[in-house]
Amino acid sequence: MTARAALTSVYIWASNVNVRHDGADADCVFHPSRASCPTVVATVSRTTAQGHCQRQGETIHDSGYSNRWWTLVELADGRIGWVNNIYIRGGEKIAGVPDCSW
Repeated sequence: MTARAALTSVYIWASNVNVRHDGADADCVFHPSRASCPTVVATVSRTTAQGHCQRQGETIHDSGYSNRWWTLVELADGRIGWVNNIYIRGGEKIAGVPDCSW
């Protein structure tokens, strides 16, 4: 049995943030974006999640900010999906969340 890597707690500070995932689409796994991850598994507001890893994907522009980094998060109910880092407290890359190794 393999030990599960430690996850990093992250805070999604914005409201109505889509958590996206599409396990059937390799583009979603390797290049997160709205187009390659069309399935919204949850919409969250001001909540804490667990960050698995982060990688570059589609650049998102919102409220004068831009970010191309996405974090794969796990919600309290076990759902997993990508959130652009523009909506996660911590800057362009989130400290403590490793880069995805795949």
